Amino acid sequence: MSSWNAPPPTYDAHSTLTPYLQLPHLLSLTWLAYPILSLLFVAFRLQLSIGDAENAVASAKDNIISACKAAEEAATSAASMPRYMAIATNEQFSDAVNASMRAARAALVLSLTAMEAIINFIIDLYRSTLLCFLELVVRGGLAILIGAVDEVCKSYGIFGFSASCSCR
Repeated sequence: MSSWNAPPPTYDAHSTLTPYLQLPHLLSLTWLAYPILSLLFVAFRLQLSIGDAENAVASAKDNIISACKAAEEAATSAASMPRYMAIATNEQFSDAVNASMRAARAALVLSLTAMEAIINFIIDLYRSTLLCFLELVVRGGLAILIGAVDEVCKSYGIFGFSASCSCR
């Protein structure tokens, strides 16, 4: 049964062999025991970690400050959001009213253009009908006169005085 804190083996008194390490030597090596070495490594690691811990604390402080600033900006935005929404709503209402007025203007201009085209069509229809009627009257009147002159030429035998070439 050997363990790390077991005493060195004992030797018989008649034996001439003595242990290689005597008590003073063993006592000088006690600082190399596992718990002491572990404690030294832990202390050394803690010493190394102090710098990392200071950096971590500074980083955490910076993160907390930036989080506080972000929360402050979010609160400011939330507090001023109704104002911004009112401004945007007013602009949209203004744009909608202006667009409605432009659309009404365009509709009125379009309806006036359509009425103008319809009135021009009706006037052109009446003018064309009047011109056609006048042409009918004039051509009809001329045809009647020419027919009458031809009949007169035939009945009186006047050959040289014909408005048409039908008298022979």
